Amino acid sequence: MNIMDAAHYLVYLSYHDKRNSLTPLKLQKLLYLAQGWSYVWDNRPLFLDEFEAWQYGPVNLEVYDYFKRYRRSEIPAFEGENPERQALIAGVKVTGITIYSTKEVKEAYNNLNITIIKENDTFKRFYISGKE
Repeated sequence: MNIMDAAHYLVYLSYHDKRNSLTPLKLQKLLYLAQGWSYVWDNRPLFLDEFEAWQYGPVNLEVYDYFKRYRRSEIPAFEGENPERQALIAGVKVTGITIYSTKEVKEAYNNLNITIIKENDTFKRFYISGKE
């Protein structure tokens, strides 16, 4: 799956399911969590793209470059309105909805001392090590 498809799908979910709004910062964190949980649940990455460690959390440069125009504002609904893209990313639905709506995951995320890991193989080991 392409990380941009996943990003646009999460924007779609934020409006379609009438959930909280998404800013570019929230979107980056959700994508990072979705990637980690994909390793836990499916033992494989959701997408091959990597993240970098930035001051306020993990950042994928492609997603950052595309959504940076919204700065701290909510990403508008039209960014999630693409039926062709939605058809391509049916696989993210389970991961996306679970990450987006699970209270326990949000609480766990807020209580973590997060270490950002850039390489996907190391990222996988980091997430799977806590699975046992």
